Amino acid sequence: MLYGIGLQFTFAICLWILLDLVRARGPRLQRIAFGMLATSCATWALGEMWVQAARSTDMLLYARRLLWFGAALLPPAWLLTAAITARAPWALATPWRAALAALPMVGLCSLLWFDPAGRFTSWTTPRPVHGPLFYVFVALGWIQITAGAFYFLQAAAKLPREQRPRMLAIAAGALLPAVGNLIHLLPQAPSVDLTPVFLGFGGLLIRLAVLDSGLASILPLGRTDVLEQVPTAVLIADLSGRVIDSNRAARELLDDERVEGMPLAELVDRAKRIPERAIEVGRTRIRHAFGDAGEVALLTDRTETASLERQLVQAQKLESLGLLAGGVAHDFNNLLTGILG
Repeated sequence: MLYGIGLQFTFAICLWILLDLVRARGPRLQRIAFGMLATSCATWALGEMWVQAARSTDMLLYARRLLWFGAALLPPAWLLTAAITARAPWALATPWRAALAALPMVGLCSLLWFDPAGRFTSWTTPRPVHGPLFYVFVALGWIQITAGAFYFLQAAAKLPREQRPRMLAIAAGALLPAVGNLIHLLPQAPSVDLTPVFLGFGGLLIRLAVLDSGLASILPLGRTDVLEQVPTAVLIADLSGRVIDSNRAARELLDDERVEGMPLAELVDRAKRIPERAIEVGRTRIRHAFGDAGEVALLTDRTETASLERQLVQAQKLESLGLLAGGVAHDFNNLLTGILG
């Protein structure tokens, strides 16, 4: 009963993450990685629920195929998401390498389609009997899960001390799936696999602590027509300093429609160096319950104002010069009057 509720919770959380990613703004690669992770986790949970409900050998076979397909995709998706979160250079430059890591996993679990000898795992027995290739599958998965947990912990360690709640949330989310899978592999393990349930809780913690970064309540405002019409350029960055949202004025000022994902400092510096433009920059931190949530930069075009100020200064100089000339002429006239008297 409780196990079924846990699986339903995991499936619901994964669906929420997927739907939320559709409307979310931010680095595209990070959203894709989280989407892959949520999809694989949801597939695994759905397969487990199907296994629990199976009433025939055919249904059990199809359920196990779905279950192991999700389990095969999850480790590389987990590794890619963690590496992008930790800003690992290889993940940002060549994310397709994570797809290569999925090939042996998918290849092994595909034995469920054409291996009646059960070298991967039994097809239709109520309690699965694992073959030798299953342990190769587990070893490959553990290598990727462990590497992903390392990257998540590395990302948590980079956070400032005042953001300890976020640090703990990331650490807990990274370790929970490993704990669940380790329990399942113990000799006296429960008859059910707790890994997908632990993945649901871990994924929720990581989703809230990493991808949102406390900006979930701010980003909807950034997408409203109101902010789009504001003449001041607005750039919103996450804790890593990369832009996750902008308005039309910012994109027009920078002459770039793809500012999301770029470093905020680089864009601000680019704005300051625009020829014949006077850009005033204002930056402020965004606070959240977890601490700092990000930063907002306001880029105000003061070109016209600066030009008017220069004209005003020039007019004041001319006015002063005119007053001086008038005073000199008046004094000179008085002098001539005295001489010609």
